[in-house]
Amino acid sequence: MRSAIDPLFRCFLILMLATAVGCGSEDGEGDDDPIETVDAGIQPPDECNVSIVDPIDDDNCCPDGANATNDNDCAPVCGNGVLEGAEECDDGNTDPGDGCDGACASEVEATAFLEPPEYQASEAWLRQFEQERLDEELRLQRAIQPLTGATLTAAAVSRAARRILAIDSIVGLERDGNP
Repeated sequence: MRSAIDPLFRCFLILMLATAVGCGSEDGEGDDDPIETVDAGIQPPDECNVSIVDPIDDDNCCPDGANATNDNDCAPVCGNGVLEGAEECDDGNTDPGDGCDGACASEVEATAFLEPPEYQASEAWLRQFEQERLDEELRLQRAIQPLTGATLTAAAVSRAARRILAIDSIVGLERDGNP
């Protein structure tokens, strides 16, 4: 035996579901049966109700503008500019050769510059740095003789020696117990 509340409850349920699930046809004429919509369950993400605009977890809908970081119903999409899921990078496109490939994995390109032997610093030239202290004289054209044909190498080695001596002086002070 049905009670008098059943028809009212059914109307209320239909109204609530029409608002929450989205009853009616796309043209707004209301041709779809709300009970069929309920029986069909929640709509899959690719058929989301147009009235759902905010990302909401666990509603089986990924609205426009949502992504896997703000709605767990959205799958990660490579090329959307948002780092999601297992992506190493996402630069907003899927073009290779720009540091982030089409599968959102980092691209590493290495360039090696091997100096010809005639431009490499010889053992004799490198010995100039032995027993030197960090001071203003530890520079090319002063305590360090230039390296003919390898100005960049000579400058780089001289700067590196100065850095190493500076670090050693700091570490040496700490090692000797001086702050």
